[in-house]
Amino acid sequence: MANLKNSKYTMEDIENWAEEYKITDSIRKVAMKFGVDKSVISRKLKKYRNEFKIEFKEERKQRLINKDLKECSTCNKCKKLNEFDRASKTTDGYKFECKDCQREKYGRIKNGIIYDIDIVKQWAVEYKKYFSFSKVSEIFDIPKSTIRRLLLKYKDIFDIKLYDEFISEINKDGKHYCFVCFEIKDILCFGFRRDTDKYKNICRICQNKHFHFRYSNDIVFREQILLRSKNRDKTRVREYNRNWAKQNPDKSSRWAKEHPDRVKQIHLNWRNKNKDKIKMNLYNWRKNNPEKYLNSKRRRRARNLGVDENYLQIDRDITFKVFENKCFRCNSVNYLCVDHHYPLSRGYALSVENASILCISCNSKKYNKMPDNFYSKEEIQKIDDLFKQAKILRAIKL
Repeated sequence: MANLKNSKYTMEDIENWAEEYKITDSIRKVAMKFGVDKSVISRKLKKYRNEFKIEFKEERKQRLINKDLKECSTCNKCKKLNEFDRASKTTDGYKFECKDCQREKYGRIKNGIIYDIDIVKQWAVEYKKYFSFSKVSEIFDIPKSTIRRLLLKYKDIFDIKLYDEFISEINKDGKHYCFVCFEIKDILCFGFRRDTDKYKNICRICQNKHFHFRYSNDIVFREQILLRSKNRDKTRVREYNRNWAKQNPDKSSRWAKEHPDRVKQIHLNWRNKNKDKIKMNLYNWRKNNPEKYLNSKRRRRARNLGVDENYLQIDRDITFKVFENKCFRCNSVNYLCVDHHYPLSRGYALSVENASILCISCNSKKYNKMPDNFYSKEEIQKIDDLFKQAKILRAIKL
């Protein structure tokens, strides 16, 4: 026997590898057992194959094929090639298992038990409950392919409806079947899949339960959901929600009408969390809409005094047109505002016949004085004529 030179592996190690390979018939298992690289073991065994009388798997397969034989991977028996089914993806063109082993594994016989018609009847009863071959396979601990093949064979005898046939029937009545709770529910309880144009097989209640369970127990899934919510386009989501609410007004307002207290609490919580945001939005709105802000301020003051005031934008435009966009008192064109001819504090509401244009300076001087105490008789006569013109223009607009 040749000696090993400049190698850390002795002949005893290689002999142990050879004995283990003869038992397991796998170089990978030998490498895992001795903790040696697979390529090293393969190289050494091929080098000393004659000394240890090693026959590799590929050589044995070729030797058997030359004799029209093949070894079954399940029963490890050498059988003729005609006892194996053809397979296009294997190297020799035959399946790894013989026909007998395949029949025992996937056929009606398992562990010496023959599935007679009574056993198949039990499968049919369970299938009618769940409409799932996988569920029946879990209950009876029998391969799914066996159950499927035999139930399809005796389909007419046991009056079995397949899932697609059953769903098409109940969908006509506006119903659908949930695969989790195994109940027939209204079709509105299920989500709609746009990619397949079909309803989902899980109802919303079961789907939410599964989501919350996974969100609370799976850390990776929770991080993915949080990351997705941060990266999504919020403007696009808001636009989609607005369009959906316009297209489905009954659905969008139904929940809010049924839960008014909940809606009120949601709005209150949002306002408490976003006080700075509300202040900033209000400041920007006042800055960009000074006239609207002054009008809202004036209306609020009128409400506090108990005066019913209905001075619209069209009335404001008419007043400015009649007074030629300048102060009635000093003819200034800067810092103009609408003034109560008869003061609001005395119960006079703002209208086309009680609205004049003054600059801020003149308006401050007038304050809450009556017209007789601020204007001259000529000015009062002139302003009354302007009010009559404004009244005529307002009537034309109506």
